[in-house]
Amino acid sequence: MQLPLRSRPTLQNPDRVHITHSSVEACNMFASWDVTTRLTFNKENNENNIRRDLQRAAHLRDPENIRAPSPVTSELTIQPEEWEKIRTNPFCFDSLKHLIPDFVLEWMESRKNQEKKDKREREEDTSREAEEEKKKKRRLAEPLVPV
Repeated sequence: MQLPLRSRPTLQNPDRVHITHSSVEACNMFASWDVTTRLTFNKENNENNIRRDLQRAAHLRDPENIRAPSPVTSELTIQPEEWEKIRTNPFCFDSLKHLIPDFVLEWMESRKNQEKKDKREREEDTSREAEEEKKKKRRLAEPLVPV
């Protein structure tokens, strides 16, 4: 038996129940948190959601003896600019990497590798252009012996 994936209600779903962002006050509080606090919250929240998924699987196998888990809660948003700052600032990255999910670390690594590749290609293009300029100058140089 294949277990269902965690359902994520959409904004169009009228039965959607807000848990994490349950009120304006909660949304304002979360928005005021710095990135470290939001990452810490997300890490703990994700661990709790995994436990809920496991409990949900156990409940589906034995609904009479294992109670259903509480609903899954959503993560707090980390803005793209914040991810870029973390990714490009070594001090910031080192202090927060234990809170960053694996899939984000993989994305950061792939971005870093792509940037290195792009830089190497730009340097090769620049050196190739410089070499071509030298060749042009050699061809256009004035003769050493007057004709």
